[in-house]
Amino acid sequence: MENIIDNNGLEEMKAQMAILKNKIEGQTMLNERLMRRAMNDRMSLVRRMVVLDVVMVIVCIAAMYTFMELFGLSLLFFVVSVVLFSWCLVSSAYINRIKESELLEGDLLKTGEKLVRMKRQRVRLLMINFPLGLAWAAWYGYEMISFETARGGSPRSMIVGLCVGFVVGLILGLMMLRKMQQANDIVIRQIKEMKDL
Repeated sequence: MENIIDNNGLEEMKAQMAILKNKIEGQTMLNERLMRRAMNDRMSLVRRMVVLDVVMVIVCIAAMYTFMELFGLSLLFFVVSVVLFSWCLVSSAYINRIKESELLEGDLLKTGEKLVRMKRQRVRLLMINFPLGLAWAAWYGYEMISFETARGGSPRSMIVGLCVGFVVGLILGLMMLRKMQQANDIVIRQIKEMKDL
């Protein structure tokens, strides 16, 4: 009789353990889904920045064409500007590509490695694009100052405007880079936390 009671108690404890185990697994799966959704939301900032890049490049190309017509900028400068802007757009889109499915369903270790590589590539791209941007800004300045001088005006206001535009553009670009790097850092940290669980 005592054996039957012990067996019933043991069976009941096993059933309760199985229920508890299922609940814990369900909580872990729910936690993982919520973490993945939060990571995806964080990386949507990066995707929005790429869309902003596309819009900015289109606006810049239209502005360069308008400046070419209004201020007599050289056709070579316009073509080089379009190529440079396109290079920036394509390289940024290539580096910052990450699919939503990689974050929501993919292997998080591989995704984490991809995010670390993405951060490194952004810094490398900055090291390439910064000198190109300086050279482009100098050429743009030369073109605009030549126009102003040919018109008989003083290039001083043009130089001040170019310098202010360059500094504002540099600050905005670095702010965008910092936000994108921070988004990657947060997601990488979340992946490490999930891995440690």
